[in-house]
Amino acid sequence: MKTQDMNESAPPTNDNGATTVTSGRRAMRASPQAEARGIEVVRLHQRLEDWRDCRRLADAERWPALAYEIICIEIHALERDIARRVGELY
Repeated sequence: MKTQDMNESAPPTNDNGATTVTSGRRAMRASPQAEARGIEVVRLHQRLEDWRDCRRLADAERWPALAYEIICIEIHALERDIARRVGELY
């Protein structure tokens, strides 16, 4: 009986004998579509950061107001696109 109790409380192991850890919930694997949308969100976020850097440079260099406004419009459009894509994921 004692060995049975020990086995029940031992952590599960996979085929190669390594201990596996679970959080009580089954691991969820995202669908390929969700993974693709997630990758797209990451790509858009990086693009947004690049445009924000451009806006900071425009501000620092005192670029013409029109150039600055175009940059701000692009940033706003990316923010909306990211919010929409994140909404699709969750």
